[in-house]
Amino acid sequence: MIKIEKLIIWQSPLPIKYMHYMATNASPPTLSTLPTLPIPPDIAKKLREKYGELVVIAGEACYENPNLYIDRVTNNYGRIKQGFVIQVYKKTKTMSGLFDVITTLLLLPNTKVGLGDAHVFTITGTRFSQIYPDRKCRAEYATVLSNDYHGIVCNQAMSIYSRDFIYQIGETVKPVYSFCDQECFAPGILALGAPRYEPCESGVHFFLCRKDAETFTI
Repeated sequence: MIKIEKLIIWQSPLPIKYMHYMATNASPPTLSTLPTLPIPPDIAKKLREKYGELVVIAGEACYENPNLYIDRVTNNYGRIKQGFVIQVYKKTKTMSGLFDVITTLLLLPNTKVGLGDAHVFTITGTRFSQIYPDRKCRAEYATVLSNDYHGIVCNQAMSIYSRDFIYQIGETVKPVYSFCDQECFAPGILALGAPRYEPCESGVHFFLCRKDAETFTI
């Protein structure tokens, strides 16, 4: 693992594709090639005070092996494991209404998440991605890490659907309506008896991989 200078929060373990390079004696990746962003000191301080030392995992690495970072509850639903923060992405707009802002979010430990059907095979062992290609995921809340408009950092961005839903760096965003988990977190519910996952239900929507956020259209 690589430690960011002056921060106690850790950068992500190498994704599987980078582990392969190192196993084959190829040149190991540098910090700049890892798909995670440094955590600003003010946000890092808040996270340390609440959670202690945390490992920040790139969404792309979580996609490779979510079992390492997500405790599956039932079907598509799970919680972020203790000790980990998952960095994920979504498309938003500038406050003047320009599209193509990429907002990076942090999913904190114990956050409820619903993974799109395209990701389920990596949890259950059944490859659904070619049958159900939806990669859109949902979370009960998330912390805003950055808003990137073609290299320009925006302190605020807004939802592509509502001018009233603001993504401000350093703030926690929650859906207007409570996160819809279809009672999947209720004690004793059976995985096979859970309702089918609905990607457009209430929640903070995100993608595990930045490229999916970049290509998302409405």
